Amino acid sequence: MTTVDFFLMLIRSELTDTRISKLELSSVSFKALMKIANMQTVTGLLCSALINNEVKLDKLDAIETFSTQRNIIRQNDKLNKELISLYQLLSKNNIPFFVVKGQTLNALYPHPGIRVAGDIDFYCDKACFEKALHLITDNWNPKFGDNDGESDQHIGFQHGNCEYEMHFCLMKFASNSNQKYFDQLIQQSPQTTTNITGTHVSTLCPTLNVVYTFLHLYHHLIELGVGIRQFCDLAVLLHHIHQDSSIDWAIFTKQVNDILRTLGFRKAFCAVGSILIDKLGLSIEEFPFIVTDKHRKYQRIILEITFKHGNFGKYGRKNAVRSGLGYYIEALGIKLSHYMKFYWLSPKENRAVFLHDIPHKIVKSIRL
Repeated sequence: MTTVDFFLMLIRSELTDTRISKLELSSVSFKALMKIANMQTVTGLLCSALINNEVKLDKLDAIETFSTQRNIIRQNDKLNKELISLYQLLSKNNIPFFVVKGQTLNALYPHPGIRVAGDIDFYCDKACFEKALHLITDNWNPKFGDNDGESDQHIGFQHGNCEYEMHFCLMKFASNSNQKYFDQLIQQSPQTTTNITGTHVSTLCPTLNVVYTFLHLYHHLIELGVGIRQFCDLAVLLHHIHQDSSIDWAIFTKQVNDILRTLGFRKAFCAVGSILIDKLGLSIEEFPFIVTDKHRKYQRIILEITFKHGNFGKYGRKNAVRSGLGYYIEALGIKLSHYMKFYWLSPKENRAVFLHDIPHKIVKSIRL
């Protein structure tokens, strides 16, 4: 068994809340696993798996495990409090919004609080975006970032030592028809709520939550890379929806199928699903569609990209993010390679990338 296989076995144990008996790790093996977990942004899951499986560790490694887990729990508590503050501020002023990813998914894990916390992503539509922004500015006096790179999707700011992304667009597509269709879905979608420490915070309805969580994962995978955390998020979300007796699974499956077929991502969804089932322990019944060998043949390349480039493609590159012309040329080469390798999985969007998006980015990199 390789180190990666062993790592995935431990993560699977945590996600499925099952136990592995009689495990012992040398300090060298522990450090190798922690390095992978850091790259994949699942350090909390790994630490929890080591603790719950009573894995025998060297003393210093055990101390690091407990300390790391405690710090991650504290960070999640901090973000939960920040999210509730945001909810109270906007709700008090009758401004509709909803939260995606992050803490809304953390609440669904078998052991909430051990998912590595990131930022707080929330969405306000165009009708109330400026009002919400002025309200936050006047009441919180936040520190705004330069909002470079994805400023056509959100405005970033910091408050209470937490990072926020305030979205006016949840997902950018190269295909104009995909963009219009998805934006319309977001505008018309009914919302649901997630219980965040006693406060019911609005989030996407189950169907769009799954579609968006997948699209966010796949976008980063096919661009520069993505971490295992995003796969875990999707697996946990699907498991939660399947277990919810108030959700009609047949209707949910049809809705997801219709959306993914219209966008042209159904094959990509099934390829990602093969990893959720084969590597992360999601049951076949908890995945909406049948996964075939054609989908599974993409597992190797998906996992290679994931474990080489890590969370949001931060690793395995020669040039630092947005460090200059060298970065843009290298990033363009990676993206071209990925879009070609995954063409069969999402042909509609990939064609639009080759015909419109990449030429635009080439011109941009030349100007820089």
